[in-house]
Amino acid sequence: MGEFWLGNINLNNIVSQGSYSLRVDMSDFEGNSAYAYYSSFNVGDGSTNYRLTVGGYSGTAGDGLAKQNNMAFSTYDRDLDGKIDENCAVKFKGAWWYQSCHNSNLNGQYLGGEHTALGEGVNWKRWKGYYYSLKSSSMKILYDCHANTLSGAIVNVLVVYVCHVNTLPGAVVSVLVIYDCHVNIFPGAVVCVLVIHDCHVNTLPGAVVSVLVLYDCRVNTHPEAIVSVLVLTTIAMSIHIPER
Repeated sequence: MGEFWLGNINLNNIVSQGSYSLRVDMSDFEGNSAYAYYSSFNVGDGSTNYRLTVGGYSGTAGDGLAKQNNMAFSTYDRDLDGKIDENCAVKFKGAWWYQSCHNSNLNGQYLGGEHTALGEGVNWKRWKGYYYSLKSSSMKILYDCHANTLSGAIVNVLVVYVCHVNTLPGAVVSVLVIYDCHVNIFPGAVVCVLVIHDCHVNTLPGAVVSVLVLYDCRVNTHPEAIVSVLVLTTIAMSIHIPER
């Protein structure tokens, strides 16, 4: 189990490029899962204190972000939650779009299921309440697209969903996170970290990938492709080994 927060600057850099939606997936320790989908999702820039704008809920987890909508991002040292007498980030031991205080707290403490501290865990109130810390949660930024990273392009973080993606010769991508895509990594493209879920993936001749993490994928690594680290889960895979 690991923790990763993309960062509000990166979130803003991504969603400011177009219209995005959000899917929040979560699971508990009893083997159950749920999701919340929002047809519109935006995080403002620093001048707005990374204000959250979200709407169009559907899903099975209940709407855990309606209360947080239109709120700035609060931390222990930046109290922007609108609650006069206390800092929600301090009280609930997280950093979030609090509003006096929360119906969700995905950056809260990892307390491992049922707990006694009100709202201090990785909580999603509408699904498991304030006294159950989720086993896992993930926020996926969704954008239906046909994406090409062209020659000479440099992309620090690329998150795409339901796409046909080509990283073309000379493109440099530091972090590429992809869901439900057909992906081609072309000769001369350099990808430092590639995280892919439920995709058909081809690493073509001359492609260079430092870390490749794949879930539920069909994968072909071409004889001339270079992959430094390959982590695979639930995959039908063909690795072509060049003749010596």
